[in-house]
Amino acid sequence: MKNLHIFLLLSLISSFASSQNHVLSLDGIDDYVSLPGTIVYSNEFTIEAWVFMNGPGGGIEGRSTIFEQRDDQTGCGHSGITYFSETRPGEQTHRFGLRGSEGCSVGLFNDSPPYGEWHYYTAIKEGDFAKIYLDGVFQAALYYDHLGNFSTGIDHVSIGSQIHDGDGYGYLFGMLDEVRIWDYPLSEEEILENMNNTLSGFEIGLLAYWDFENSENEALDKSYNGHNGTYMSGAVIAETEIVLEPTIWGDLNGDGQVNVSDVVVLIEHILNIE
Repeated sequence: MKNLHIFLLLSLISSFASSQNHVLSLDGIDDYVSLPGTIVYSNEFTIEAWVFMNGPGGGIEGRSTIFEQRDDQTGCGHSGITYFSETRPGEQTHRFGLRGSEGCSVGLFNDSPPYGEWHYYTAIKEGDFAKIYLDGVFQAALYYDHLGNFSTGIDHVSIGSQIHDGDGYGYLFGMLDEVRIWDYPLSEEEILENMNNTLSGFEIGLLAYWDFENSENEALDKSYNGHNGTYMSGAVIAETEIVLEPTIWGDLNGDGQVNVSDVVVLIEHILNIE
């Protein structure tokens, strides 16, 4: 019996080692990931990411930016897609913004979660509607009969920043992981099915995918579509524990994570065996 528990201990240690996860860490001052060019060409798409906000964003307007693809100019007729985990400090809203190349801007808003927590953000453009989900749960939708496209005259494509008119208007202060862009609108079932899992990179419809593993020198696009990103102004990869479901195997102390404290629990149990 003791040999069985020793085996379980070794398995748990192995599980803990493999659960260490790498994320993009941003200081909210001026760092971000610059992407090489336009990613979204269709008028239907999905943007997803795990986000951990340490506090208010930086830049001129303090916008906590997840992703942007936009013309440098503002105003009607300048293409843009922006997704913020928090629109501005103190507003406590997250925002999905769209502007077609022949139309004007529309913004879909909803409450943003507290700082210091991991949450899964999803923005969807489906037909004439923009939709946002948080942690796989539908939050809000807005009718948007867009004109033109979202890919004309693109100057900035990035993770973690909003830049226009030559200035930085928003920089995320926190961490990002599992950033995904699809060329079709995901269903709620698809969001829930994949939000806690990594992807292979070969999924149908996957335009870009950054999990920040093996990405110390550049943000590798694991969709193999070539959207490798450049770390700007000190953006770094940090090691953290994977966001885990409370029922995950090996969570012996019930805190929703597999970590060293679970190893301690198992060791104490083994030592108490007669």
